[in-house]
Order: sequence, then structure tokens, then C-alpha cells
Amino acid sequence: MKITATSGTFTVNELENAVDSLETGCAFLTRTDALEWKWIAFAIHHSLYSFCVTCLCGCNPSRVLSYRKRKDDDGNLCQIGNSPWMRSRRVTIGDGPAYRIKWEPAAEIIPDEDPKPIDPIALLRQQEELPLIGFWTALARVQDSVLWMARLSISNALVLSDEEMLQLVWLNKQVRNDLMHFKPKSYTIFIDGVRTATLTALKAIEFLAVHSHTFIWPLEGNHNDRIHRAIKQFREQMNGE
Repeated sequence: MKITATSGTFTVNELENAVDSLETGCAFLTRTDALEWKWIAFAIHHSLYSFCVTCLCGCNPSRVLSYRKRKDDDGNLCQIGNSPWMRSRRVTIGDGPAYRIKWEPAAEIIPDEDPKPIDPIALLRQQEELPLIGFWTALARVQDSVLWMARLSISNALVLSDEEMLQLVWLNKQVRNDLMHFKPKSYTIFIDGVRTATLTALKAIEFLAVHSHTFIWPLEGNHNDRIHRAIKQFREQMNGE
């Protein structure tokens, strides 16, 4: 019999957070009641969010902090090397909230400016007060092959179809959000829908973890093996093998 720890501490980082949620989703597959799908949806949604954060963060946590009150990535400027400046535009999928980031040539000429000196202490204090970017911002950025997922020559951006994005919208709004913030009512959810959307999320998780090449595996631990094992177990049990 496994004894649950009731004292001491546990340590988590962005990658461990993502892998743990993936493994937790697998663990709920062993339940035999229909409400297993509530917890599977919670865990896999959180795992996808966490893997997005892990890929975007790299070694710089400031990349995943929200610096502006307005919507992220709408009207941002970007210059790659000596190429012309580009401005970002949000391309909404369906009625939202999912979107992609599209870069277009900036109409105006961006003047050269002398960089302002950075106060490292003030920067750290500012970062401590800033919130984490939201799920949809994170998901949009890991699909951005121009800026956010182009830090390294070997990096790859996630590709999701509009249909897959809408499945994730449904999983987020009608399953995760409605059940996480449940108002008293009788609420019926079709398991086939949760299964389909969860497999789409799992596909995105696998790509970000294995094929995006945007983060360095820790020297200690077997995170790579754990991810492959969890994904294999998930697919086998979801497909009834």
C-alpha cells in the first residue's frame, strides 16, 4: 500500500509541472466511472498549458509574463535580423477566444532608438508583480513560427487546424471552465467530445514536448521517458488496446 506524504516539501518547475499533469491524466484512465473524464480534461488541459509555458520560457521566465493590460500580440513590432519591420495581427478562430498570430509588413518606418539602460533590480521587481500569460496567448505563441518559436534554428512551431483549435475551445470553455467554476445545475457532457478534444490536446503536448526543440532537458530525472510512456499509455487505453 502506498503511503501519502503528509510532511516535508516538494519541488516543481515548469517542465515537471507539465509532465506531472500529463501523468495524472493517465492515472485517471483507470477509473471506471464516467466522471473520470472530468479529471482527465482538467489534467490534460493543464498539461498542454504548462508545456506551452515550458516551450516559450526557455531560460528566460520574462517571456511568459504579461506586460500589458491590453490583449497580447495585437500590434506588436518585430524585426528579424536586417529584414523589414513587421507588425503582428490577431487572427481569431471562429468566435474566439482562440487566435493565431500573423505577421505583416509594418506600414510605417520604425526609427532607430538608443536602448535605455536597464535597472536589473527594478526589472526583477516588475516581473514579480506581473501575471502569467493566459492559455490562449500561450497557445497562439507556440504556433508562431516567425517570432516566438523561432529562437533557435532547430525550433519548430506547433501546427493546429481550425477544427482542432475549435475542439480545444470546447474543451476549455464547456468542460474545463464550466466544471472548474461549477454553478448549481444539471449539466450533461458527451464523453465522445471530451475524448476527441483530449486526443487533440495530447497531440499538441507530444509535439511541444518531443518535436519543438525549444527547451533543454534537465540533467537529472527521466522526463523524456516519462512523457513517452504517458503518451503511449494514454493512446493505448483511449483506443481500447
